[in-house]
This record gives sequence, structure tokens and C-alpha cells, in this order.
Amino acid sequence: MARVKEQGDIDVATPTARPPFALPEVAGIRFLATVGEVVEEGQRMGHCIGNYAAAAVAGDCYLFHVDYQGDSASVEVGSDGIVRQAAGPENADNPATRWGKRQLRDWVQQ
Repeated sequence: MARVKEQGDIDVATPTARPPFALPEVAGIRFLATVGEVVEEGQRMGHCIGNYAAAAVAGDCYLFHVDYQGDSASVEVGSDGIVRQAAGPENADNPATRWGKRQLRDWVQQ
């Protein structure tokens, strides 16, 4: 099995912790459900979300991929329900980062 050494040697198939409430059912927002998905997101987007894999497994945060109007972003929601950060490719701010933050804030407030 493939392992991610940068994340304390966690297997890529290891699931990330799920939020204690239903996942958002919004087209264009996808929960990153495994360590492998988190690491791939970081590689594809060219930013550091992959470094959050261990925290996501521990339930310290919930990580999402967002697609909106042709743009993409990654969004981190803390275990406290606060949207901590959103970043597009190479940490850019774009319409997907802003839309994703709004959608996930609304999701947490429900």
C-alpha cells in the first residue's frame, strides 16, 4: 500500500474524519475523504493542503475541493466550524475561493 511519509507515514487509503453533521450537498463542492485525495489536491493545485492530511484524519479540520465558473479552489473548515482558508491554484484568490467560503459558511451555520 502507498504511504505518505510527509504525513507521519499515513496510508493514502486512510479516511479523513467526517464532520459531525451531513456533508454539503452543493454541486461543485466535494469533501476530500482520504489522505490520498488530500495529497492529490495539493499536488494538482500547487499549494500546501497536503500538509493538512494528518489534521484531517484527526478531525481537526475538514477539507474540500471546489469548482465554480471554471475556477477551482481548496477550502479548509476547522473542527470549530470556522472556514479557516481557501486557496486556488498556486494560492491564488479567485471566484471559486470566494464562492466556496460562502457556501461552506452557510453549510456550517445550518
